[in-house]
Amino acid sequence: MADVLMHAFAMFATKEPSMLSFQDHHRELHIENSFKISAVLRDTQMREILDGIEIKPLNEAFADLFWELQRSGELKKWLFDGQYYIVAIDGSGYFC
Repeated sequence: MADVLMHAFAMFATKEPSMLSFQDHHRELHIENSFKISAVLRDTQMREILDGIEIKPLNEAFADLFWELQRSGELKKWLFDGQYYIVAIDGSGYFC
């Protein structure tokens, strides 16, 4: 599962416009080394696996990480208007 999630992150991080484009360009992008992915999945494999992932554990992991960042004071520099955090949380720029 870690490989699949890293694969999905690599697709967003490389800003490929589609899964097929990512699949076609993976050799030029050197994702196997950069993202420590053992094999590049086909787009249909990727869709089937990601569609079946239970999102609750990922939400809980995000909440735990966010709480740690708040508690440590790291988020204070990103506070805007006393109530909003200005930070790209997905790292891709697509859903900021």
